[in-house]
Amino acid sequence: MKFQAVILTISIFSTIFVYRASFKDGLQNHIQAESKAILRTLKATLETSPVNFQNWCNEMKPSKSTAYSILDLQGNIICSTSHEVLPNHKYFHERIKVNNLQTVYLKRSVSHKVINDNIQDIDKSILSIAPFFIFALAIILTILLVNKFRPIARVLAQIEKLQKDLPFNVQLKLFYKNDEWSQFYESLKLVEENLENTLNKINDENEKTATLLESINGAVMAVDTFENIIFSNTHFNKIFSIEKSIVTDKPKLWKIFKQPEILQAFQASIRDDLPRKFSGIELQPGIFWDISINTLHNRKQENIGAVAILHDVTQAKLTEKMRVDFIANISHEIRSPLTSIKGFAQLLEAEQQKLPEDMRKYLAKILFNSERLQGLFNDLLNLSVIESQNDILFEDVELEKMMGMIKGSLQPIYQNKKLDIQYNLQVKNISVDKKLFEQALINLVDNACKYTHENTRILVSSFQEDENIIITVADQGPGISNEHHKRIFERFYRVDNARARTTGGAGLGLSIVKHIIKKHHGTIRVESELNKGTIFVITLPNQLSLKNPLQAKSSSEFIVSETITS
Repeated sequence: MKFQAVILTISIFSTIFVYRASFKDGLQNHIQAESKAILRTLKATLETSPVNFQNWCNEMKPSKSTAYSILDLQGNIICSTSHEVLPNHKYFHERIKVNNLQTVYLKRSVSHKVINDNIQDIDKSILSIAPFFIFALAIILTILLVNKFRPIARVLAQIEKLQKDLPFNVQLKLFYKNDEWSQFYESLKLVEENLENTLNKINDENEKTATLLESINGAVMAVDTFENIIFSNTHFNKIFSIEKSIVTDKPKLWKIFKQPEILQAFQASIRDDLPRKFSGIELQPGIFWDISINTLHNRKQENIGAVAILHDVTQAKLTEKMRVDFIANISHEIRSPLTSIKGFAQLLEAEQQKLPEDMRKYLAKILFNSERLQGLFNDLLNLSVIESQNDILFEDVELEKMMGMIKGSLQPIYQNKKLDIQYNLQVKNISVDKKLFEQALINLVDNACKYTHENTRILVSSFQEDENIIITVADQGPGISNEHHKRIFERFYRVDNARARTTGGAGLGLSIVKHIIKKHHGTIRVESELNKGTIFVITLPNQLSLKNPLQAKSSSEFIVSETITS
């Protein structure tokens, strides 16, 4: 501020000085130009007419500030309008030729007093307006001082607010400081102490957070909205061979993850504020990961990036693969001798008239149980295939046509029960894996046919609810009590073992349905009471979400990991 005031003052006085000097120079130039013009006029007069020098000088009007003289070539005065020596004069000469013979000098002398008088007039003018300049300067300096000390005023106001939040004993201590600057100093010390305490608390919290993230049994990393990695724990750095110095330089996400679906998931999480999940995805050869991606928010709940947690599920994946392979292999190995047993039993059945009566009963049991065992292994194989199938093919399917085929294939099997299979389809087209979804509906309708009463109706319905498609399969059977609802979709679980042995059920049909529906990103539930029939309710997302390959892959992989515990 002092520097600004000095510059302003120097500028004002410099302006006055320059104006005064330029006026003086202009006045001198004016006198010189005027003298030359007068001398040229006199020269023209003297050279064109005879003249007596003394008479001419006497005729010129005398002046205190100006004198004219005629000099010979040696500088001697021939005549002059002034008989006194003029000190402090400025001289101007003009060489002339008079009377067509004699060459002389015509001199004009101008007193410096003319210049000084004009300069004094200017000085008086400057002095007359000096108070206005001083007043203006004072105003400007006042404005500068106010602007300079305004931040201090704001600081003092903030300090006053701060003092209100201080303990009473501290406020009392500040109150007894008579000097305002002492209060200011003490308050600044308090601010410094509070700031230091706050920083220490923040550092402690950061240390706790870092320790917590390091102790997580998984890899953790975070990116900003520009997909720069801003944090990663030690586990993540070891997995992807990232040095700590590289993390400080904020490497790009695409340098770590080469899979397009993961990069798209990060972008979608940041853009749409929606979580994304991957299960059993292979990031390195032979190493599988579950990945959970969530949006990162600041205190204002603005999206500032995304955070991902990775869990190594390689062992679980291998165990699941071994289990699936074991079931597939054992089913395949057993089907061959089972087919032979069933085939020979069918040959004996063709010749049963030749068998004793008691042997025919045994033959019927062999055929029934061989078919039941074959159905069991077929279900196991189907379940293994469904679990091992990571990607499913979505296509538009006419639900009415599919139900017509299902009705045509099942109604002859249960013609003795005289069942009426109907369907009321408000939604006629859906986007599903045709083969898998047809198998799910067959299992549900077949299950209804098995357990419903004779001469009853089985109704399949479809309708739109919000953004979901609802498909229901309802029967008029004996119903299922509430205690079985939570476990009915487990493998090998049967509500009534005695009835299952009669109907040949193995307890895998509903488990297969559950996994098929989950692969379609949907859910299935049962609504039933004893003696009031049963309704299975399938909920599927809309077709647009089903056709999203990113969601399809992530969800299908998620199902594989879930089947380990189901």
